[in-house]
Amino acid sequence: MNEVILYTAVSLDGFIAPEDGSLDWLEAPEYQTPEVRQEDFGYGNLLKHTALLAVGRLTYDQIAQQGQWNYPDQETVVFSHQTLSGLPASVTQASGPLVQQVDRWKQDLKGNIWLVGGGVLNGAFLREHLIDRLILTVLPVTLGMGRPLFAHEPRPHHWTLCRQQAWSNGFTQLEYVPR
Repeated sequence: MNEVILYTAVSLDGFIAPEDGSLDWLEAPEYQTPEVRQEDFGYGNLLKHTALLAVGRLTYDQIAQQGQWNYPDQETVVFSHQTLSGLPASVTQASGPLVQQVDRWKQDLKGNIWLVGGGVLNGAFLREHLIDRLILTVLPVTLGMGRPLFAHEPRPHHWTLCRQQAWSNGFTQLEYVPR
């Protein structure tokens, strides 16, 4: 069956971005070792098996600001309370209850759902127990403040580690499934 996979980078203190949403912290020069320059951290395999991207509005805006949509061949659904206009052909806006949307996608799609984030959308999926797999690439940095991996979810959720991998630059990828 298709899975909802949250695949993202995260700081040691649990943030997916600083408060301004920038991604500069992911590309610090000290992380660019020869080993890592050739590594895609499972990204290619993730995309190969992904039928749909689930994206929050702030994350969508940030990606779209780069001038063109990076995923023109991937069906993408943006979650936003505001009406969005001028969306690329492969992008639609979510409507209806989250649980029903995900249930329908899992039945209809021929591939996984990549929960791109951000933290508010991640928290909503977590709250409804909709995340089937969590793949975190932990960077050896603390941001101190920023956008949390899971916003607005105060309840504990338990996970089982099923895979781990470390690289020479200090990156560690952890893969979890719900307990």
